[in-house]
Amino acid sequence: MKRVIVTGPYRTGTTLVYNIVRCLIKAETGEWPYICGNLEEYDSANPNEWHVIKTHKRGTWMATESIVICTGRDGVDTLASMKRFDSYHPNISVGDEEQFLRLHLDAIKWRRHADLIVNFGCSTTRKIGHISRVLGIGRHTEEAYRLVNEIKPPEEGHDPVTLLFSHHITSR
Repeated sequence: MKRVIVTGPYRTGTTLVYNIVRCLIKAETGEWPYICGNLEEYDSANPNEWHVIKTHKRGTWMATESIVICTGRDGVDTLASMKRFDSYHPNISVGDEEQFLRLHLDAIKWRRHADLIVNFGCSTTRKIGHISRVLGIGRHTEEAYRLVNEIKPPEEGHDPVTLLFSHHITSR
């Protein structure tokens, strides 16, 4: 079993990177990986060859034998995104920028455990290239790019597969 953990602070591109990983695996193997967006529900006994987990919880995955991909985004840009979509971290009240900055600085510690840090600002094509090299599956990146571009957020609510909410932006 190959386990990939996508992690990083809220509003730093974890959902996009998670979906890129899913699409790369689908393009390479022809099958979608086992996915988990909630560590409390993760089933390590799932027989699928690839497991992809997305989490914002620091520390819960550090001792695992996994490929860890961490997202990175400038803190000011992240805060602007949170304000724009009124989607602060669940433990931060709107307007508490100081608490947000503490959380964001703490998240930088995640990076020392990462096999790859994906910068929010680089293009989707570059993200796919970097991620495919770390996963060791780069023969079908054009197909993965096509699959990523087909993903759209739901009109309302939350999609349990893509983990997109209706407020996510998917244009690149």
